[in-house]
Amino acid sequence: MKKNPIPLKNYFLIALIAWFFFSAGYIVFNQWIKFQNNVVKKAYDAGASYMVNQMITESEKCKPMKIYNEKNSVDLVSMKCLQQNNETANQPAETAEPSTETPVEN
Repeated sequence: MKKNPIPLKNYFLIALIAWFFFSAGYIVFNQWIKFQNNVVKKAYDAGASYMVNQMITESEKCKPMKIYNEKNSVDLVSMKCLQQNNETANQPAETAEPSTETPVEN
């Protein structure tokens, strides 16, 4: 019978080293995924905040804003502008003083 060239102690050491590298790789991969998700979330939040600020700035101009996504689009107008326009439209027009002149007939 041939003698095993690698003792049992070395098998244990090889398994331990393999387990260490597998665990370290898994931990690094897991941390990398968390880092990527965190960066993506921060970028999404920053983009959403930027868009809200842009919409607020544009709405103060009281002009319709065209919002679109792929094939869909809509025009938005600030409610404050609509209310201001509605109030000015509902105010009664100042009546002119009646004329005291008599109409001339031809």
